[in-house]
Amino acid sequence: GGVFGPVINKYNGGYVCVISGFVAFAGCIISFFATSVVILIFSNGVLTAVGLSTPFLLPFVIVGEIFEEKRRGFMITIISLAPGIGTVLFPFLTGFLSDKYGWRGTILIYGGLVLNVIPIGFLNASVKKTLNKSHHASPKSLKDIFTFSLFRKKEFLVLVFCIFLLNTLFPTINLFFIDMIRDKGFDIATGSALLSINGFMNVGGRLVNMAISPFIKLSRMVQWTVFLFIVSVTVSFYVVFNDYAYLLGTSIVYGFFWGMCIISYPAMLLDIAGQKRYANAIGYTNLIGGISGLFGAPAAGFIKDTTGSYDYVYYGTTALGLLACVFLLITIFKRSRRRKSDMKQEELESTDL
Repeated sequence: GGVFGPVINKYNGGYVCVISGFVAFAGCIISFFATSVVILIFSNGVLTAVGLSTPFLLPFVIVGEIFEEKRRGFMITIISLAPGIGTVLFPFLTGFLSDKYGWRGTILIYGGLVLNVIPIGFLNASVKKTLNKSHHASPKSLKDIFTFSLFRKKEFLVLVFCIFLLNTLFPTINLFFIDMIRDKGFDIATGSALLSINGFMNVGGRLVNMAISPFIKLSRMVQWTVFLFIVSVTVSFYVVFNDYAYLLGTSIVYGFFWGMCIISYPAMLLDIAGQKRYANAIGYTNLIGGISGLFGAPAAGFIKDTTGSYDYVYYGTTALGLLACVFLLITIFKRSRRRKSDMKQEELESTDL
């Protein structure tokens, strides 16, 4: 993300997407013929992952360029709905394909699906050309490409720090979820059912947020902070409750508000970074979030091995989420004071005139 964001900012993102599609497809093909874990790590973990970076970024960037400011945030919210649907559907599809064709056949079929980003890339390239002609886009300097000025923006720095905190342990919730449920005395089927309910409610939260976002008068950052607070507190309930009914309720609340939180994030990032620096902002935050995620799973595993349970993993997730909320609240408060000060200054200037 930290590399491809600036690349999209410099060159036609559609053509970059086409090249990335071929790279991801090559990774799937090599994975199909892989004879060792090392080759599989390189082909699937590196090539395919690198190739899919641009197709992930491009929809958000192109929507930010095509639509006017009033509709931009809402359209980005709609785009954010798609990953949630994929998260729910693809585990079932993967299971079905694996039973029928094995893991090699599944990877090969997914390689075919990845090829669909190539015509999409060409379509985006055509749209980008039209936009550049109408806006008379001029060549960008190296400074404009990487836009390191983003890191001088306090709100962006706070957001990056919060993403670092959240991506440390929050991804481990789903990763170790079934094992955590088993520790409470339930079977794998029960854990899988609760995890599926979590996923379905995640999509439900995204849909509800998409429907009500045009009517909410609060800023995106305030919305995200509220949703994140609810999610962070709810995570600790997985430790407190041991009855199925309470765990079910926790999964419903957690999934629903986590969906609302995720779908609010891209539009909030657009508000902070602005349309011109949006591609880089997504790239940088994804890069930093990915780096923190590298430490999360090993840390969670170490905590489980040391303490014998996942309790402190979930409590730690709650603590990091609440810490992020504190930084966000401080930022919101300071921004509110700054706006009030600016308004008073404008009133004084108009009075003097």
